[in-house]
Amino acid sequence: MRYGAEFPWLEDKDVATHACPDAFNPVVFEIRRVRESNKEDTENDQPS
Repeated sequence: MRYGAEFPWLEDKDVATHACPDAFNPVVFEIRRVRESNKEDTENDQPS
C-alpha cells in the first residue's frame, strides 16, 4: 500500500485485511494507509 497498491475489490481503498499463512499461529492483519496531507491544505485550515 505504501507504493500505491489498490485492490479493486476493497470497499475502502485505504484498508486491507491479510491473513498470515502460518498454520500454527493464525493471525489476521488489518493494514491501513495513512495519507499525508499537503502542506498547502494544512496552511489553509489554520485561522488567519
